[in-house]
Amino acid sequence: MIFWGRRHWTSAPFRRQRMRCYPADGSPIHTFSLERRQNEPHHQHGEDCPTCDVRPGAAQGPLALVDFFHTANEIARLLQLVGRGLSLRRASEIVRLEAHRYAEDGLGMRFASRQCELAARYLDVLGGEIDRALAPTRWPRILVLDSQPLKLRAYGAAEHGERWNEEDRAGAALVAAGGDDPGIRLKPWRIGLAGDETAASWREFLDELPGAPEWVVADGAGAIAQAVRAKWPKVVFYACEYHLGQALREAALADGVYPESAGVSLLFQRAFWSVADWEQLVAWALDDEAGHLTLLGWMAANDALVRRQVALRKGHAGFPRSNGAAERGCDWIDRHFPRRRRYSLRNAKRLSVILALARAELANQADLVRYARIVKERLAALPAEFHVAWGTLQDPADRLCSIAALLIGARDRARSNTAAYMADAKTRSVLRLLDGENEKRACAGLPPLVATVKPGRRTLSIDVAGLTLADFPSRLLDWDAKANPGVDPLTLPAGSSYQAHWRCHRCGHTWTAPVNQRTKRLTRCQRCHTERADGLNSLAAVHPDLLPEWDAAANAPLRPERIRATYDKTVVWRCPNDPEHPAYRMSPFARAKVEVGCPICRKRRLAEERRERRRAA
Repeated sequence: MIFWGRRHWTSAPFRRQRMRCYPADGSPIHTFSLERRQNEPHHQHGEDCPTCDVRPGAAQGPLALVDFFHTANEIARLLQLVGRGLSLRRASEIVRLEAHRYAEDGLGMRFASRQCELAARYLDVLGGEIDRALAPTRWPRILVLDSQPLKLRAYGAAEHGERWNEEDRAGAALVAAGGDDPGIRLKPWRIGLAGDETAASWREFLDELPGAPEWVVADGAGAIAQAVRAKWPKVVFYACEYHLGQALREAALADGVYPESAGVSLLFQRAFWSVADWEQLVAWALDDEAGHLTLLGWMAANDALVRRQVALRKGHAGFPRSNGAAERGCDWIDRHFPRRRRYSLRNAKRLSVILALARAELANQADLVRYARIVKERLAALPAEFHVAWGTLQDPADRLCSIAALLIGARDRARSNTAAYMADAKTRSVLRLLDGENEKRACAGLPPLVATVKPGRRTLSIDVAGLTLADFPSRLLDWDAKANPGVDPLTLPAGSSYQAHWRCHRCGHTWTAPVNQRTKRLTRCQRCHTERADGLNSLAAVHPDLLPEWDAAANAPLRPERIRATYDKTVVWRCPNDPEHPAYRMSPFARAKVEVGCPICRKRRLAEERRERRRAA
């Protein structure tokens, strides 16, 4: 048995640098060299001997041969290669080649084994130790955030009773880069694994470390902004200028303006430099005879943001203005985890450890000597009678794999959040309708209705005990007497489950619904309850210029006086210039954003504008 003890070393007097080991257990003195085997040009003086510096019981693992084990330096080299993006099989093969550990087949041919089970055990036990020793323990002064979608699959979900569409992909890597000095290049600070890219996932990611940054930069993702403002209300949140500029260019291209053209390239290039440059671009857009509606709309929506960021830069000179530092980490993940490799990922726990080692590699912390020291300290801390939990991060075969559990958990959380939001929206809708119903009851001399919440539910319902349908004047207007022969609405209980026929008194739409649904929840016409508008926000009031294009026959029973200007379902329009042009479908919300709706007329106008620009050039 090899005892664990202190070793002394001296430099051997050879031309090639070698070390002489004096084992503490009295074993013969011997020399060793690491640079040729580990393919490293230099090594610090004082590395322990790879022959003696090993505990075979812990190093060989449960699946290796009795006479096979990895030294502590080989384990460190293995984890270093995994952090560089190599697979466990490839990293295990390289380590065995460098250590000259070959296997022979039946013909006597020597080759390096690609068996990676032992490498997976080393990753499970020692990968987390390296991350805990090297990873930052607080958030920096400057923080840059971004995410990389992984598009993973939920393996085996159907086998365990989970309803998961096999075509769905989810999962994301959350990347944070940071530093305390604005004059020094930011380093990768933390990389996390999440089932989605929502505000809840970002909030959990930000809760992993204590402290609060001073300056946070991210792209236009609303989930990041929401999580940052909820976590640190007083932090300075700066929108990435690169993504802001891309959105500006897209708005310009939608209006037929090319930001790279000779006349306006300088205006777009210097748009966010100062308030004067921004106002100069706005003035050009206003003075141009072409009338850039999309561009002007984008400028109006982001004018306050641009002016605020210009003012922030004056007090934070030298601070980053883009999320490029975090995007470099996202690009690294995209390169080393291509589509084919992502489809094979099943273990979320091991993937989290690999991303932690990748963070150390990108932060220039993946030094072989440092890794070897951590591995040796971990092995030295083991007692004489030790038992390593090799299956710590392994997914049991009889359970759902951890990647699938991660994705399904994110999906279920999204469903619960959506259900909670819809429940709150229904509650607000019931309260609004209840006020209108009580007003009509007051005019009829009836007492007001009361809304209650039943135990175990989130939504409100009306107490209809002892009431009839006649006690709901607004619902009585929709009663279809011809379709409900022999039924008297004046005596019909309000809590009845009778499947009645209704006809909307506004649009004439007919449908069937139980009586108690219309009274307890005050439900409305299925046709116009999302389309109803007043005299101020209707399509006819907001956009009267679109009325000549409205196809009344095709859109009946919809009317521009009854739908909102933001109505997002498609309707039929007719070209006002040429009745021979075919009708086209577009929502009123989208139609109001474009100057010319007819596809044929729009193409002709764009062609004319191109010819005019060529003549001017």
